[in-house]
Parts: sequence; structure tokens; C-alpha cells
Amino acid sequence: MENKFINGFEQFKERIDAIPDEQLIKDCEALGMEFEEIPKYRKNTGSNISKISKKSKHKHNYEECLIQCNSSIIKGHIITSLHSYCTICGKIGDRFKEDKSIVKDYRRIVDTPIGKCYQRISCEELYEKYHDKMPIFFVENIWKDGYVNLKEENK
Repeated sequence: MENKFINGFEQFKERIDAIPDEQLIKDCEALGMEFEEIPKYRKNTGSNISKISKKSKHKHNYEECLIQCNSSIIKGHIITSLHSYCTICGKIGDRFKEDKSIVKDYRRIVDTPIGKCYQRISCEELYEKYHDKMPIFFVENIWKDGYVNLKEENK
């Protein structure tokens, strides 16, 4: 039964392939079917997800830094966090892993009544210990900007 179906389909396909495309489209339109021409090549209009207009023309070279920004919760409070930045364009990256980082005590294991937990070093302690060992950048909004101003280092 299956072989008959396959043979019938192959014969149908051969008959359809023998009809010129223009004639096939006219016959289908006469039956009320509509067709849209599909372009063979579509020009890339860019991603509507990413707001970056073009890719970087260099390989990012990241170094560790401290980034300071104003707290959105407590007015007048400055938050200091550990990040990395590209030395060429200023793009903000993630923290380095502990084995590659200058900051070895960023996360500590603390004993609590419910067991061992990780605790992050405070903003003040991070600044006090490492402000002279790596560059410091001030960013208005780290999530919105995404880049540091390389000319304003340590201000």
C-alpha cells in the first residue's frame, strides 16, 4: 500500500514539474489560489533585539576595574562594583573569574545557622582595598550605558 502511494506521488510530482511555472501559477490563480513571489535574497536590516548598529571592528581586550554609580534606592549613596572593561572602546564586561581576578576575597564563605553561605564584599570595603590597584570609572546607569568613558578614568 505504501509503495503505491509513493509511486503515485512521484508520478504526480513528475507531471507537476513538467508544467512551466508560469502556466502552473495561472492555473492555480484560476482556481482561486493566491501566490506571493518569494525573493531569493533578503537584505539584512539588522537585529531589532540589539541596539548595537554594527559589530566591533576589534577584539575586545578586557581588564579589571571598579565601576561606581549612584544608587537608585538610597539617594546620595554611591555603589562600587567589580567589573571588566575593554581598554580599546570602553565596553563594560563581566567580572573575571576568581582565578584570574586581582580581587581574591570578593566572595567569602560564611557560617550561618542554616549552613554555609556566600557573602559578597561590601562596596565600601571593595573601594578601600582596591581603589589604588585598578582603574575606577563613574557611570550614571551601568545597565543603560554599557560603556565607560576612557578619558574620565579615576574621577
